[in-house]
Amino acid sequence: MDSEEIRSAKASLEKAIQSRNTETMLDIMNRLRTGVVATEELLKETRLGLVIGKLRSYPNEKVNECAREIVKKWKTDVSRGRPLKAAATGGANAASPAPKGAGVGTPVQKQSQNQSVGGQRTFKTDKVDVNVTDDKIRNNCVGLIYNALALDTDADSSLILKRSIEIDAQVLARASGNTGSEYRNRMRSLYMNLKDKSNPKLRASVLSEDISAQRLSNMNSAELASEDRRKEDAKLEQENLFHAQGAKPQKAITDLFTCGKCKQKKVSYYQMQTRSADEPMTTFCECVVCGNRWKFS
Repeated sequence: MDSEEIRSAKASLEKAIQSRNTETMLDIMNRLRTGVVATEELLKETRLGLVIGKLRSYPNEKVNECAREIVKKWKTDVSRGRPLKAAATGGANAASPAPKGAGVGTPVQKQSQNQSVGGQRTFKTDKVDVNVTDDKIRNNCVGLIYNALALDTDADSSLILKRSIEIDAQVLARASGNTGSEYRNRMRSLYMNLKDKSNPKLRASVLSEDISAQRLSNMNSAELASEDRRKEDAKLEQENLFHAQGAKPQKAITDLFTCGKCKQKKVSYYQMQTRSADEPMTTFCECVVCGNRWKFS
């Protein structure tokens, strides 16, 4: 596939994602897997890697599995292409010039040719200088954020460094320009959430600027958590609501209540004093037919 065909396939894939057409998504992804031989230049030009990368966290198992296979194949393609490119251009002068604004007076090189396939990518393997400020603490934090964002991505090193610098600047501003405990704790929290392997969507969203550095610096722990983690927390909260009340009175079944989910009138319920004595009791209901639960006072 040439670049025009790839752009067309990318546009069709994005439309299929918006309409949640799984069959079309898989068809396009399979064509991309067999028809694209990935290079750094191609992925940078088409930005196709970002689209496929996001699909690794897609709810449909077939889609996210296919996306992981494509990313793995493209990483191998890129890794195989690098030595050939270096040899053809003389090796020593093959490094590309630093993009403007990527650092402060320091060249930023692309991912190390010596990095092993499947190995963890860091600013050291990318040969990126993260000493972009006069503050050692900030430089160390920029390096940590770079390492987290670089996990399992083929994004250009200059882009990763740019996002890391932007995040550092926003967190520093949030801490009133002080690199004390507030700044360090916040950077540590962002690092832990960004490097979470079960949270690729957060990394991809930061790299693509779907989540800006300013917004990221102000997100709470629930917003930073992965989708699976949020679902688990919500489920746990629901379970605690109905099961962590201590000893409960025996439930009774009545047809006075209607289930809001299945509209049946076969509902078990019990009442408990959850607030002060002068407040009405809370009624906990559970549909016998579909298991839906709710409460009211």
